[in-house]
Amino acid sequence: QVIVERMRQAGTGLSLSDLSEKMGLAHSTVSEIVGRLERDGVLRRTTRPEDRRYAQIEVTDEAGQ
Repeated sequence: QVIVERMRQAGTGLSLSDLSEKMGLAHSTVSEIVGRLERDGVLRRTTRPEDRRYAQIEVTDEAGQ
């Protein structure tokens, strides 16, 4: 759950690219992990109406402490 901790440290949502850079992992790897955590209800991915390619990742309340 290193990704969740990195997200909490950021204090705000991050893009997949920013998260990939902070983790030192490939974008595709982080995207796959985020997808699993999103399905588990730990993370939420939101897109901007003006640019659906951009996704902001946020920790959900269900993620716990």
